[in-house]
Amino acid sequence: GKIFEVGGVTVSAFTVDHDPVRPAVGYRFKGGGRRVAVSGDTRPSENLIRWSRGVDCLIHECCEMTKTTWTPDCGWPSLEEKIRGLASYHTQPEDIGRVAQAAAPGKLVITHMMPGSVPAELETAARRHFSGSVTVGEDLLEV
Repeated sequence: GKIFEVGGVTVSAFTVDHDPVRPAVGYRFKGGGRRVAVSGDTRPSENLIRWSRGVDCLIHECCEMTKTTWTPDCGWPSLEEKIRGLASYHTQPEDIGRVAQAAAPGKLVITHMMPGSVPAELETAARRHFSGSVTVGEDLLEV
């Protein structure tokens, strides 16, 4: 629910599913005639869809796990352990498209990518299920 209001913008927090990490929240910003939802770290979540429904912009985390994202110094002993761990409580690119299709935002921005992720591939995967506007985030992107 509502956390605070500042400068005419209301900030609300809602729970998302990031087990085993708890608590985990997403945010919704409303002000100036615009609404933006930020997923936070989550796997696909009905509560995220509910809080994101019809927003102007949904900013959604992405955890695309491939061999290109694993490096020997990443802290996991193997690619398989990394995939099993992270993929189980984050959102894959195609699932982001499914969430966006259900929430129907005006624009989808994919963010929080793994090193080695290929932006065009993330966009293509999300578009398999979402036909709206899709942008893959990058540093200093303004939406």
